[in-house]
Amino acid sequence: MKHLLTALLVFMMQFHAAAQDITQLDNEVSVRFPATVQTTESDGGLLWISDLDAADPGKGRCMAMRMEAAQVGLSTEELKDYADKPDFRESFMNGLLKQLPGVQVTKQHILRKNGMTVYDILMEKDAPDENFIYKYIYALVYFREGAIYTVAVMEPEQTDSQAARQAFLNSFQTADRK
Repeated sequence: MKHLLTALLVFMMQFHAAAQDITQLDNEVSVRFPATVQTTESDGGLLWISDLDAADPGKGRCMAMRMEAAQVGLSTEELKDYADKPDFRESFMNGLLKQLPGVQVTKQHILRKNGMTVYDILMEKDAPDENFIYKYIYALVYFREGAIYTVAVMEPEQTDSQAARQAFLNSFQTADRK
């Protein structure tokens, strides 16, 4: 009986620890960060950031952001209609790159996941500097109803963190898909 109680207590502690890093981006969407999350405001929305590896903060950073369609000058219906269109994607990517001087898109794909349009993007900066120290940016941009969600991992160099990177990028969950 004592072993059963100990095992149950250990299980409950592990379950509680695993649930602590789930961050709600709104009432419908969550992501699972690999380390302690810091929240800040950016361009009228919230930005969530954590280390990619709590034991080695130099390996990279994880980021999630949510924007309303109106923040990019669109209605909810327009966002739904335009997200798949090449002209919108090009305009969206140009706006993104203006915010990241010296960064180039090296790969991009449009996917459909659970009824959402998703941009799968890899960006690189040739010469990281003190303004932006990361060389690689792996991002998934989800268009869901009237919102744009971005989950990204930024790394200063190629690391052995592919499993952690993929776990974070794939942790995007909607309330109807949990």
